[in-house]
Amino acid sequence: MKIMVINTKGGASKSTFAFQVLGTYFLQKAEDGELIELDDENKDSNIFEESEIKTSTALVGQNRDDVSQTLKEVFEKEGNLIFDIGGNKTTTLVLEALQRTRLYHLVDLFLIPMSGGSQDYINAKRTYEILEKFNKPILFGLSRVRRIDRIRIQYQEFFRDFPKYPYMVLIDHDAIDLSRKLKKSVFEISKETIAGDNIKQLDKIIGEKMSAGEREEAYDLVNVQNILEDSIEYEKNILQPCYKQLDEVLGK
Repeated sequence: MKIMVINTKGGASKSTFAFQVLGTYFLQKAEDGELIELDDENKDSNIFEESEIKTSTALVGQNRDDVSQTLKEVFEKEGNLIFDIGGNKTTTLVLEALQRTRLYHLVDLFLIPMSGGSQDYINAKRTYEILEKFNKPILFGLSRVRRIDRIRIQYQEFFRDFPKYPYMVLIDHDAIDLSRKLKKSVFEISKETIAGDNIKQLDKIIGEKMSAGEREEAYDLVNVQNILEDSIEYEKNILQPCYKQLDEVLGK
């Protein structure tokens, strides 16, 4: 299985979808998978060094021929592959290389993420217009959603132009920020919180700090404790529906 996360605009939540959703999609299925960043600059996955999700970086180069060679090399890897494509010039070079090499035939799914805003949507739509020529499954990822019940207001342009197109949703949540701090995915944090006793351990430390008059530190730990508990709900209510949507689009 090969999934490519791509949008011509930088800052469209490509890395968040690639790691937090696609990386954990295969992890929760107990399948081997690797997240490959095709980018000469950003290496976002490097911060998640405590995660079980395998990650690597492939330098794309500065011209179409370099990128074509890079794609040929990484497409030779076995197992499930997730490609997190850098924005702007990198995206353009990768799209040209996919066309030139015809390697798009090996891609099982293209995921187009966007994080809201008119310009963000315009770039997502432009990306779609290029990808649809490849005649491969396409899925949209709506990120930084403020409220699920108002998603059609926040993303009104998308629902106007793509009323029946498949999409996934990621809401804004502190669990994503804590994930970066703990250097592992929200999915992993959720499962560890359920299986372990870290909530009880934190509660003990909080009690000790409160008794010692260290209230500010105690309150900070209370917030961490609350986010750990919230991560369980995030996995259930946000990530699991994403996995279900992926199953449907991929025919699994």
